[in-house]
Amino acid sequence: MIRDELKSLVFTSIFLLNLFCSIISLPVAYAKGRSMAAWFAACIFLGVIGLVLLVLLPKLRPCPQCGTRIRQDAPLCYYCGYDMVEHLRQRSADEYTYCSNCQRAVNKDAKTCPVCGEPLE
Repeated sequence: MIRDELKSLVFTSIFLLNLFCSIISLPVAYAKGRSMAAWFAACIFLGVIGLVLLVLLPKLRPCPQCGTRIRQDAPLCYYCGYDMVEHLRQRSADEYTYCSNCQRAVNKDAKTCPVCGEPLE
């Protein structure tokens, strides 16, 4: 009798924890450009592990040419080959400077490149 109640309590606690993690995953997935529905379902089954995985994943953004979701720091779209570095140069030449070593867009206030560590001119 007590053993059955304890099992029921443990099961309910795990379910509520997973539900809580799923609800927390919604804004995190949105901020990272990930599918909110997929991560909600993943966290229902994986709980805290799913939430930790989501937090560790890199942010995504859509390619301006084909719409494929790519890493935010990708220099090229892996699907269509669109040059994201050139796109950033055209879009925000006054906000960013570019590292001469790795060609990544870097905030103009930075003294070194955060990706490769090269001093900026």
